[in-house]
Amino acid sequence: MRYIAYADGESWTAYLVTPTLLLIYALLIAYWKMKETNYTAFIPATFFMFVITTIEWVPALTVQQVNDSEWLWIYLAPLLFANTYQLIALHRIQRSKK
Repeated sequence: MRYIAYADGESWTAYLVTPTLLLIYALLIAYWKMKETNYTAFIPATFFMFVITTIEWVPALTVQQVNDSEWLWIYLAPLLFANTYQLIALHRIQRSKK
């Protein structure tokens, strides 16, 4: 999305760094979630961390003035923190007290 909107003769590989790092982070968090719950949590956790975080990040990706990687990471950091906390804490919050 950023490449189509902002690239002026630049290489498309520079625009793959951020999504690749986000995917690696999503896989690490999904693995953590899987270890704390069960193996069936890996795919939904990966989907949540990558796709939902990207959808939430779209407003920052579409603003012309912030097409700088520093600003993109500033917008992404709170999303990653909040989504990681939600995902990791969910099974603890839903645990029934007996």
